[in-house]
Amino acid sequence: SAQIRPNNATINPNANNDTYNGIVRFDVNLGQVHTLTFTGSYNGNNREPQRIGSTSLPQVGGTSSGNSGSGGLRMTSRFNNGMINAFNGGYSINDNSSTGYLVAPAGRVLNTSAGGLGVTTFGFGGNSGFPQSSTTKTAEVQNELSLISPMGAHRWALGLYGNTTNYSQDATNNRYGTFTYNSLADFASNTPASFTRTLV
Repeated sequence: SAQIRPNNATINPNANNDTYNGIVRFDVNLGQVHTLTFTGSYNGNNREPQRIGSTSLPQVGGTSSGNSGSGGLRMTSRFNNGMINAFNGGYSINDNSSTGYLVAPAGRVLNTSAGGLGVTTFGFGGNSGFPQSSTTKTAEVQNELSLISPMGAHRWALGLYGNTTNYSQDATNNRYGTFTYNSLADFASNTPASFTRTLV
């Protein structure tokens, strides 16, 4: 259609589903008093093509990816007077995004079978479900200071905990608009029946 002018997209003809995972941990003894532990993890995935209907052209699809990682630090200190201090800190991020092959309006063409017994919708152009993204970030700290009595019968503890989370999401549908044609003849003559678009 004349209204749909796609960019030069790179379309992968093969279906890919790649996943990456990794875990790391370090333990360090800092003398006889302190013990330090660091942990980290990463998970990633990439999938394509996505969201291609059985009656849609390949360029209607796109790619989706997700990445998540976390890191933690723990330090335990033991003193001769029976006092123990345990500190824990951590940070994690979860990021997901999906991008269409084409940055263009979507097109839909209704095709009615002979006799009007069945209606099929053909898809071309962009994808009204792309792009989308979401990100979650979390950070937390925890500290506990405890004191054990000389005979070991009692234990007093004072704790501190803090947490913050940031979340953002972009899930706008039909961002670039959708042209709808009631028949193949209307599509051939470039006469859409309607155009819809989400502006906000």
